[in-house]
Amino acid sequence: MWDIISTNVNLILHINSSKVFDKCSKSDEKISFLLNQSLFYDKLCIFLLDASNMSNSDTVNFIHDYEILSKHYAQIISSAGEDLTRDGLIDTPMRAAKAFGYLTRGYHQDLATVANNAIFDSDNPELVLVQNIEFYSLCEHHLLPFYGVAHVGYLPDGKVLGLSKVARIIDMYARRLQIQENLTKQVASAIEELTGCRGVAVIMDACHMCMMMRGVGKQQSTTRTTSMLGEFTTNHDARREFLDAVPRRMPAFG
Repeated sequence: MWDIISTNVNLILHINSSKVFDKCSKSDEKISFLLNQSLFYDKLCIFLLDASNMSNSDTVNFIHDYEILSKHYAQIISSAGEDLTRDGLIDTPMRAAKAFGYLTRGYHQDLATVANNAIFDSDNPELVLVQNIEFYSLCEHHLLPFYGVAHVGYLPDGKVLGLSKVARIIDMYARRLQIQENLTKQVASAIEELTGCRGVAVIMDACHMCMMMRGVGKQQSTTRTTSMLGEFTTNHDARREFLDAVPRRMPAFG
């Protein structure tokens, strides 16, 4: 039932249990089949957890098997007591599987491809600031969304990065299971790696559904995280220039 082929960092997952599922003619038989696939479910979870722990430089060639993933979403929905055969839910597991693939597509991207050689010569040594870049991510603790804006500044050292690539880099790291603190640092490190700049500063402001729609339930809360590299850690004037230029934090619902 399982054929996992691993060559260096390339993983291809092949699963054939859908043939068994398709032979189940009645809805209760299909549900029973899904609920009894605990071994498969455990292996899939292990694979996803391994992917979430990859380093920034890792890339994965992964063939999404949405048919299989949709069956696990069906298992989750069924465990909540829902009727998978009612009209509103018939296609929901597949839609959810495709959505999850989109929301985690950052695992299947790498920095060099995203940058696409958009690094250019420049004799301007002054601050470059790209601000109010929207991002969306999934909290790795509850798989609930957090979203907000990022502000990225860097001090060039003969090279500048195409402006749109700053946004694409943020998206690459945001489309993974994340915590905001790590996401902020990953973006800063990526800009530094690509440009060889003298310093990078990143601020991210976000609202977290895990503390708004559950748990402590604080609807007006926002979280700000920062990452400072290079001259921004030692040059107080440069640090102040960046901080003064960044917009003030706004409430979650203003």
